[in-house]
Amino acid sequence: MAMEIEEVWQTLIEVVKHLESYTDRELVELKGIGDKMKEMALYEEFRRERETDDR
Repeated sequence: MAMEIEEVWQTLIEVVKHLESYTDRELVELKGIGDKMKEMALYEEFRRERETDDR
């Protein structure tokens, strides 16, 4: 089951609230997760646009 967007926002809020408690390594991991999420969302948008154009 996919996470609801509200759950994603709540997770983001919790992460931001506790940024000072993360180690440098964990901050690098958080950046990587954010980058991957953005990349996947952009890919999905592109895929959907292409699917629409192909019709």
